[in-house]
Amino acid sequence: EGYLLGIHITDVTLSVSPGSRLDRAAKRRATSLYCADQTINMLPERLSEDGCSLKVDVVRPCISVLVTLKQSFEVVSTEVCGSFVRVGRRYTYDQVNDLLEQGDSTLLALHDIAAVSEERRIRNGAMRVHKREVVPFFESGRVWLQEIEEDSPARLLVSEMMVFANSVMAEFAAANRIPVLFRGQERPEEQSADVAQGEQAPTGPAKDFSARVKLKKSSVSFEPIHHAGLGLAAYIQATSPIRRYMDLCHQRQFISFFKTGQPWCEPQEFEHTAAEVEVPLQDAGLASRETKRYWLLRYLEQRERNQPIEGTVVRVDLKTPLVELDEVYITVLVRLPQKVSLGQRVTLRITAVDAHADFVRLSV
Repeated sequence: EGYLLGIHITDVTLSVSPGSRLDRAAKRRATSLYCADQTINMLPERLSEDGCSLKVDVVRPCISVLVTLKQSFEVVSTEVCGSFVRVGRRYTYDQVNDLLEQGDSTLLALHDIAAVSEERRIRNGAMRVHKREVVPFFESGRVWLQEIEEDSPARLLVSEMMVFANSVMAEFAAANRIPVLFRGQERPEEQSADVAQGEQAPTGPAKDFSARVKLKKSSVSFEPIHHAGLGLAAYIQATSPIRRYMDLCHQRQFISFFKTGQPWCEPQEFEHTAAEVEVPLQDAGLASRETKRYWLLRYLEQRERNQPIEGTVVRVDLKTPLVELDEVYITVLVRLPQKVSLGQRVTLRITAVDAHADFVRLSV
């Protein structure tokens, strides 16, 4: 008469003891860092890729979010518990997309649950902000680009399940007074960036850019706070304990509560841990953004100079128009010989680029 949905997150707490050398190293790193030429894992590879990974036919301890749904996908009840999980089969995103096209009944049900969940959040004010994105990787002396299809059915399924799990765990923590770091976000001001520029951005990269820049910065609290961007009353990050230190700390809070009825640490101590992690987390975020831009500029360095590159004007209220380039999807200031409008397409040529200096010059 309905469905039982299970979202399972590997339990990393058994492998990383609080205060151990491994734990201290993970806290200093705060998160994993993914670059084109290397990955700097928060935890050693023997754990991140093996010991804590959900591998096929291997029983692993997990935290499970169990959701009972009606046939209409309306939520009846939720439960968060410790569990043991054995994965029957693993799929890539491409394999899931292919199976959905072929009409796989289980994956279609999961996709429908994800779609209904997202629709419910949108009715509650959630915003879908589209971003064109590529991932650079360095191989055989060249930089290659892999485009991320954000809107593919498989990625929608996985991302929505993670949001679903994080929201259920947030509600569980709030109901049981477990100290966790709730994340929230205020609604953006009604006056959008494109209106402030004196014209409405047409649908496409300019409108997407406008929607992104008007988003408010997220905030954290030890009390549930509304997350306008996700359309949720309570939200935490707890689904990536292998690559985010605070997710591991959240796991410790839940596992301790399952075993003893008490959290692993009280609010004051948890707040101190969160403050310790904040600076390395900001450093890692900056490093991630800057190294990605560096490798995208490296890609432009190796590109044929005579080959034109297209772009879209995304800001016109600055002294020099801001253009988002196709292929790499980064923004650059470009001196254009005549007045342009938001969303206008321009054809450019790279005249100079220096990845080390973060410098690129383009001409019409």
